[in-house]
Amino acid sequence: MVFSLFSRGLALTLGLGACSLNAALAQGDVNDPTQISVPNERPSPPPTIKPLDWKNIPEIVGSQISAPRVGLYAGFTRLVFDLPKGTANLGNVKVTSDAGGFSLEFMGVFAPPLSSRGTPSLADMAKARLRVQSDVSPELSSWTLSSGQYGTVATVKVPYGVRPNSGGYKLLILPSDAESPNDRVVLDLGPAYANRQPVPLEQYWVAPFPAGTKIVLDPGHGGTDPGAMGAVVEKETNLKMGLLVRDLLIAAGAEVLMSRQDDRVFSKDKPTDLEARAVLGRAPQTLFVSLHVNAMPQQNYLRGYGVETWWYPNHPESLRLAQTIERAVLEQTGAFARRVSSASLAVLRQSEIPASLVEIGFTSHPVDGENLKSENYLERVALGVATGIRNFVGSSKVPNSLPTAVPGKAPASPALPVPDKLPGT
Repeated sequence: MVFSLFSRGLALTLGLGACSLNAALAQGDVNDPTQISVPNERPSPPPTIKPLDWKNIPEIVGSQISAPRVGLYAGFTRLVFDLPKGTANLGNVKVTSDAGGFSLEFMGVFAPPLSSRGTPSLADMAKARLRVQSDVSPELSSWTLSSGQYGTVATVKVPYGVRPNSGGYKLLILPSDAESPNDRVVLDLGPAYANRQPVPLEQYWVAPFPAGTKIVLDPGHGGTDPGAMGAVVEKETNLKMGLLVRDLLIAAGAEVLMSRQDDRVFSKDKPTDLEARAVLGRAPQTLFVSLHVNAMPQQNYLRGYGVETWWYPNHPESLRLAQTIERAVLEQTGAFARRVSSASLAVLRQSEIPASLVEIGFTSHPVDGENLKSENYLERVALGVATGIRNFVGSSKVPNSLPTAVPGKAPASPALPVPDKLPGT
């Protein structure tokens, strides 16, 4: 059951944030997380850009490979391992990861011992052949090639934490084509990467809600207020998210009250608009969630990425709601976890029921912006938000059969990763 009101109800706010708790609280009352600044923050130095050439690559003859090609881009580093034609597939490429990086084993191909510092000496190889720290880029500490049991092993070390569920990287396996006579394994490295693969149909649902559960969803901004501008227009992405979450909640038996279902606002006056949204957060509604996208100033645009969830002590359960939603969104997306933060945001402060604002990514970041443009990523975020809401409301037994299918959700995860954009992010 779904309602759209501009007078009464309950709202849940999802947004994007980029500052510490102390900095947030020091700001006092604010209308939007983008208004919260970090004191004395210095501009970031411009990134080093050295893109790769995707054409005129010589064909590999035989079964020996050489060093990977390394490209530097804003917000990520790309490694391309060129392999003989017909050797790059899921059966011949074994990839494992941990928090510190990756191990890629290429079956049936061979390479001399190499590293990002050159060819190690025999003594170095005997002592610690994989411990090479050369700080190739902000996203890549080192790489090495060494002999494995069945071929060549590439060890890649990164200076940030690789996360489960494709968090912090994107891996593509590409066959030879008109641009290259060789197969390629492409590893894009950057902490802003999240999972952009489709959610399998059989996993795209949440457990049934207890009878009488009433959820208010508030897609932020709208109408004359576009919100943050960048890779996406915030008001448009917020509405997409709201509709996706709504469909999942309704399919699970919850009643949903939407602050908007199209491109509008309550009022062109910002404080009046926010107060009208917050008024929805009152009994008999169960909880309030608002959806937002964040942005960083141009001078620091590479510093802002990931998911952050906001709360305010308007209700004893608001913190638990924020924590529960954040945890579920991160599990579904593999996105970078900024933190659960508190701030005196208008829609949270004026709500009388458990309320949270979830920020799902930064439209100003070159990689996170691509996450936000991905329909697969948005579905994963929506599933995380809906699951977090369900977990907050309470546990129940998983049904014997799947609940009503969500309209328009297509099945199918491809056998190989889908190239969503090359040679960019």
